[in-house]
Amino acid sequence: MEVFSPFWMPGIEIIRVLQTAPALFIPMRAVSWLGEESFFILLIAFLFAAVRPSLAVRLLVLLIITNYVNHMGKWMLHGPRP
Repeated sequence: MEVFSPFWMPGIEIIRVLQTAPALFIPMRAVSWLGEESFFILLIAFLFAAVRPSLAVRLLVLLIITNYVNHMGKWMLHGPRP
């Protein structure tokens, strides 16, 4: 059995084209940045200064709790590599 059967080849080629398209590099990086912690810190600062401080504090608490749960989950499920 082949790893990449002919059935999957058109889909694989589409993915290769999308991943190597220079025109999509900046938009993909921008969308990826929306999930990083630095974006949320800037968002919280903006919300605190310009919109509503109570909303910014609630979002900050949510960010801290999710970060804690994420790290605790990784710590509890950490195991040796197979």
